[in-house]
Amino acid sequence: MLFAGLAEVGVKDLEGLKLADYRRVQAAYAHLVPDTDYSESMPSWLSVNTDRAQVTLTCPSEINGVSVDTLALRSPTVGDVRAANRDAGGDDEQRELILFAALAGAPVTDLEGLKLVDFNRLQAGYFRLDQDDGV
Repeated sequence: MLFAGLAEVGVKDLEGLKLADYRRVQAAYAHLVPDTDYSESMPSWLSVNTDRAQVTLTCPSEINGVSVDTLALRSPTVGDVRAANRDAGGDDEQRELILFAALAGAPVTDLEGLKLVDFNRLQAGYFRLDQDDGV
């Protein structure tokens, strides 16, 4: 569904691709997003402790009517995750947006306005925050 949204085509169109062509789409997408394996080191744009992840954006974005160059995600609770699951109605992408919006104290629409690279940074921050690795 992500590829369909980015390419502005229907999911059925992507399902109709030959496997070799679909792999080309995947490879092209891989060039657009950064490698998010941070198991060995913490990137300079990310700061994580047990309570929050602080993400520096590639460019300022408007959040709650204010231009910001960093976003903080607080540590999620079980209630946050359950509420996002309930409110998303089975849509995984919407669930993630709802959860990140709650953790950042921002409207979903503001997060939808982030550049994809910055949203990927939020994802990386969340997954580092969610790990129990003594951060």
